[in-house]
Amino acid sequence: MAFFRKKAAPPTASAHYLVAGGQIRSLADPENWLLELFGAGVSAIGLPTGRTAALKYSASAAAIRLISTACAECPIQTYRTSRGDRQRDASHQVEVLLNGFANPWTASPEFIRSMTERALLEGDAYARVIRLRSGKPVELHPLVGKVAVVIDEWTGEPTYEVSTENSGQVKLGFRDVLHLRSPTGAAPAKQAATAIETGLLLERATAELFRSGGAPSGILTVTGALTAKAAQDVLAAWKEQRLANPSGAAVLGSDAKWTPISFNSVDLETLELRRHQILDVLRFFGISPTLAGELADASLNNSEALGRQFLSFTLGPWLTAWISTISRTLIDPKDRGVIYAEAETSQITSADFKSFAEGLKALVNGPVMTANDARERLSLPRTPEGENLYPIQGAAPNATGGGNA
Repeated sequence: MAFFRKKAAPPTASAHYLVAGGQIRSLADPENWLLELFGAGVSAIGLPTGRTAALKYSASAAAIRLISTACAECPIQTYRTSRGDRQRDASHQVEVLLNGFANPWTASPEFIRSMTERALLEGDAYARVIRLRSGKPVELHPLVGKVAVVIDEWTGEPTYEVSTENSGQVKLGFRDVLHLRSPTGAAPAKQAATAIETGLLLERATAELFRSGGAPSGILTVTGALTAKAAQDVLAAWKEQRLANPSGAAVLGSDAKWTPISFNSVDLETLELRRHQILDVLRFFGISPTLAGELADASLNNSEALGRQFLSFTLGPWLTAWISTISRTLIDPKDRGVIYAEAETSQITSADFKSFAEGLKALVNGPVMTANDARERLSLPRTPEGENLYPIQGAAPNATGGGNA
């Protein structure tokens, strides 16, 4: 007697996983961040959403690229102070990790760029600090996926709960997580979500307009009342005639009139709307239109001023956020009085090297800066004879307050 057994059900989708950033992720009920990672996040009208939308729209993508790459171009350096004097400490682990390699497979500029980009898109970016038993930090590992920040209601101390598929939930202290927060308190890409969606709608409308040659290219007017079917018949006859004789003259009946529509007026209006929408998105990121490639109102003078404004008001807060989290996690509390980190911005400000060199020369030629101070700004080694301060011109040799001529 044959027995028929029910065929075993195939494994559910929850049994299949995807490795992401060293963590195993289920594909059964993918989270929004996973859908967006693969470009699958779309709205009801077919537009991308979330981080996908921000990276596809030209204005937000330019702002994200500009801020993240500018942060990566500013090396993080450490200095040791003693009795008012400071000297570079290139051997400190802050410089080893953030001015060299964050981990064996990621150079520091790429690590800083990707962390800044994630904070621009999500509002926060996290990296786990890997330490030796002695407490010395040796690697920085970006945390991908869910990270919950639990704040102690009495002390305000944060604890980070990281969810992983293999080891469940891991709790990390505040000194074990490099936490980069958006200076605005929220992700600029999320704050600008509505403006980005409107911009994508305008882009799609513009593309469809140009794709169809500015359709409708004209209006076919027929005297008298028309039913929907009659209108379709007239339009079909018109198209058939145009297809049969595309380069010849069109023949119309006595009760029909063709009025062409000018394409120039339509496309100029659409392009102007797109320009205003680009400016709206850039405001959320604190980026001037000139830096994002909108050169309609740019000139040599205001471009230089806008560059300084970008460093002070856009890039500066992000670099401050980096220094804050670095000081909290990578500098031992007992050393914070003598060791501090600083972002070197000369890569951004040295576009006009002649003015920069003249400024250094003026400071070195007076009782303000030594030659070694100037060499340090240029990333050059200090020299024994470069420690002297020059006196004020025309003054006595001791007019510098202890410096030597």
